[in-house]
Amino acid sequence: MQSVLSRVLLMALATSVICLGFLAGSAKAADDEHPLVAPPSADEVLAWIEQLSSTSYSQREQASLSLLAAGQGAIPHLQQSVESPDLEVALRSQRILSAIQTRIVLQRRAAFLEAEDPGDVAPFGWKNFQQLVGDTQMTREFFLGMHEAEPELMLAAERRREDLTSLLSTRTEVLEESSFNQRQRGVINQPISSFSLASFFFLTTLDTKRDRLVVQRITQLINYSDLRTKMSSTPQREILMLLLSKYVAKQLASENADAGTQARTLLPLALNYGIQGILPVAVDLLKQAEEGTAKLDANVITYAAITVGRFGKPEDVEILLPHIPDKRVCHTYTSGNERRQTYAGDVALVMCLHLLRQEPQRYHFDILSASSSTIYQQYTMSFVDDEHRQKSRDAWEEFRKTGVPPEPPPKPSNVEKDDKKPLQAAPIKINARQAGQ
Repeated sequence: MQSVLSRVLLMALATSVICLGFLAGSAKAADDEHPLVAPPSADEVLAWIEQLSSTSYSQREQASLSLLAAGQGAIPHLQQSVESPDLEVALRSQRILSAIQTRIVLQRRAAFLEAEDPGDVAPFGWKNFQQLVGDTQMTREFFLGMHEAEPELMLAAERRREDLTSLLSTRTEVLEESSFNQRQRGVINQPISSFSLASFFFLTTLDTKRDRLVVQRITQLINYSDLRTKMSSTPQREILMLLLSKYVAKQLASENADAGTQARTLLPLALNYGIQGILPVAVDLLKQAEEGTAKLDANVITYAAITVGRFGKPEDVEILLPHIPDKRVCHTYTSGNERRQTYAGDVALVMCLHLLRQEPQRYHFDILSASSSTIYQQYTMSFVDDEHRQKSRDAWEEFRKTGVPPEPPPKPSNVEKDDKKPLQAAPIKINARQAGQ
């Protein structure tokens, strides 16, 4: 008996979509022809629900139309009748309830898109979202897409549920595992939607608990090359990039005493996506390291320096100068019998030269290779030993005193030519502590 009822239930549910569209259309027609003067009473709604089990087909249909026309007022009663032991009542109640809820969603969606001031018709979070990206037709449509792509997460945030962090963790874990498995097979047949990514960026700015594992997973996801391409080519690229910028800045700004933990992954991410808004954060990290208020490892110093070099101005050289003496290794490169190391100070010096439009090859950086995200590949900002490194520092000190660049090296460089002419800089004055003397 149970199996028969299950088959009947499944068949009924399979046709519910068709019935849903039919009933919703019929209800609208009924509303147009017989507009309600006043909402029905609870007794009327309960009577119509009881008629759903009538032996008369026409009476069941009329009761369904009446309940649809009743709209939102019938929802609480229908939510109870879907649990009815009468299969006919339960199925019809579920279809009617879905139709009413769908109609309400569509009405609110239309009102939200058309209203000059959305006010109460705006979905949850719109005020915060609007402050981040502005209020246009595109941003409103995009925000609705976020609610449709991640309804459970957006609803959890709306209700201020304590499990929002765990829901974010679970959802991002599933997507990370799915993305990894697809890449292992070499087929990306279920790409992550732009709306889902935007939801993650947005919700992590609202989530005060700030789960580091969630941040790491999101960062891992958007570091995949196919997602970088997707985010760069989508029509809503500007919205996505703005949200990503806010996301990165939010995570780094909330580091406090443990400033470098997220910076190791978020600064490279910002460089990959060309997020110029991260410059003040990088500057602040370098200043904290100089002042001793934060203990940052060589990789954080390196990426912070590259950020200043890529997005900064010539006057920002002053921020990099204190880090040139940093002898901590950030990269080791071995080719054949040759072993080269990149110090954090080497990167800081190369970025100084870049900001001043100097040719690093004149300062004994002889294997530099260009990079779209980090200006030069990190392993090429290296030396085989401290003797060669000291030659670079001596050339820099001479330029710092005289403002005259050294002569170009006799051998041709493998670095692409820069169409900018080197600056004839005035002597750079720094104190003994900055110079590491």
